[in-house]
Amino acid sequence: MKKLLICLLALLMLTGAAMAEVARKGDLISAGVEADFPGWQLVGESTYGSGRWEGEPAHHCEVFLMQVEGGFLRFRRLHVIMNPIEQGDPVPWEVTDYAPVPLTQEAEARLAAMKPADVLRGWKFLLREDALPGSAEFLLREGETLSELTGFADILVGLVKDGEGRMGLRIGHWDGTQYTRVTATAMSRYVGINEIHSHSTGLELYVDDDKQLWVFPSTEEPDAPWQVGIVFAHDEEYFDDGSYVIGTDFLCTYDTYAYRFFEDCQHNDGFRYGTPAFPVLLDGLDLSGVPANLAAATELLDATGYACTKADGVPLYDAPEGTVLGSAYARLVGRVVSEQDGWAELRIGDEVRGMTAFFRAEDLAFAGEVNQLLCGFPSFDTPEDWDAEQALPGVTEALAGDGLWGMQLIARAADGGWLVLVNEDFVIKGSEDGFIDVGAPWHEIYAQWEAEWAEEEEEW
Repeated sequence: MKKLLICLLALLMLTGAAMAEVARKGDLISAGVEADFPGWQLVGESTYGSGRWEGEPAHHCEVFLMQVEGGFLRFRRLHVIMNPIEQGDPVPWEVTDYAPVPLTQEAEARLAAMKPADVLRGWKFLLREDALPGSAEFLLREGETLSELTGFADILVGLVKDGEGRMGLRIGHWDGTQYTRVTATAMSRYVGINEIHSHSTGLELYVDDDKQLWVFPSTEEPDAPWQVGIVFAHDEEYFDDGSYVIGTDFLCTYDTYAYRFFEDCQHNDGFRYGTPAFPVLLDGLDLSGVPANLAAATELLDATGYACTKADGVPLYDAPEGTVLGSAYARLVGRVVSEQDGWAELRIGDEVRGMTAFFRAEDLAFAGEVNQLLCGFPSFDTPEDWDAEQALPGVTEALAGDGLWGMQLIARAADGGWLVLVNEDFVIKGSEDGFIDVGAPWHEIYAQWEAEWAEEEEEW
């Protein structure tokens, strides 16, 4: 044990010495930065390790600069990987200019006379209270004052207050030469922003006492409108399963969302199908009105046009009274294509690569009932030397370069094997031996685990 402690102390000393050397190198590299960028003032610098550079740990240096000139407060970030740089070498800085803050004449004169530490809080582009008057007044409406202002590469984000103490969010969109528009929410009792977790493509917000929101552009198109994307529940009743993701035609639990996309999730219990019937676009949105948990949001979900199988073993057909394609599991969800004479045609997956099948209407749940059922898709393992193409012949071509992140065994094929929903987009025939140890649905497995944990706790 003593030898182990000595080794750990030695390792800590070596690590500390190495990091100190990295910091010293960062100091040397950034020492002449103001001379290299005339007219700019040094706000601060940072060194850290991340990733690899030519087979060794990469050491990074960041420098933050500020400038007051021409009616604007500007902020600039410099970045370089230090590994290949020797003393005296020119520094190949990667330069990022942040969205500038328009200033009144009075504000420009005042800020020009202030030290960077009195203008900005830390190294983030976050203005101190004394720097706010006369800054970014284009974000304000009549009767409003700026309570917080922070900047990123192509947006300027302000929190404003009105005469009654209510707060709102303002986002100024910078295209590199001018502000093209302002996204403005309605006023709420309280709005805050977590600058550490926020950036040009997403903001973490705190609203009132019960909500934490993640908002981001609705598409990747330039100047796309912003929307609420994730709601983190904070009330005790829903803390574990109340956080949810908002999609164009679904809601889903936040934890399930992560699991589905990164761990090949094999069920769909975390999804609520339908279009959110509450507003999600930020412009004019009352943030206080966003449902605080998944249960409340599901009540405002329009599931018109959806249907799913009500039980395990439901047959699916190629036509009314036609050939049986297989035996489906519960909560196989699809969009209703047509209904006639006690039959319903559902589209499963997308329009291009999905499939359509016919079901007896009595075997289906429609609209809001879809979101009240539990999924019967079985859990499964794959062979140790699992080969996707062997288990799912044709999947490589069907993926068209996309990654394989989700597989759901939605039905037993009538002629053997499986019908598999891949990436929620398309259905493909899976081989009999491509999936092994096929067992109970995940919610049943979780329930069993919880029961076992409860027994262990009682024993303790």
